[in-house]
Amino acid sequence: MDRGLALCAMLFCGLISQLTALTEQEIDSKVESFQNKIFSAIARYRFEEGRGDFGNSQNYPLVNNLKRVVVKISFRQPFPTPPMIFFEVYGVDVDGTRTLRLVSYARDITATGFEAVCETWDDTQMQAVWYHWIAMSR
Repeated sequence: MDRGLALCAMLFCGLISQLTALTEQEIDSKVESFQNKIFSAIARYRFEEGRGDFGNSQNYPLVNNLKRVVVKISFRQPFPTPPMIFFEVYGVDVDGTRTLRLVSYARDITATGFEAVCETWDDTQMQAVWYHWIAMSR
């Protein structure tokens, strides 16, 4: 058993032994205290999110045998420092007769925004590529 798993097991066993000795009211009080700590920690961060569509890949400019589209994303208001970006593609409308080749990512992250990039190559044709992002202050 690795050390992290052993430590988790020990903490869990300790928690169970503490909870079995508490009344329902004491458990409720500990849960509420824990919730307040979590909400307080989250309140220190700023979040912003958005969605978009890279559009039809036939319209992507061709650069070095790579079809690439870049979308500039601007935050509603600047972050104090460049935020962390969680970026995902959540849907693709493709021609089912060809191989899907797709790379998508966020780049050039600043306090005021970033660039969302979608790349494909060869004969891949996509009618739409939907993305979602979340920015979180550090």
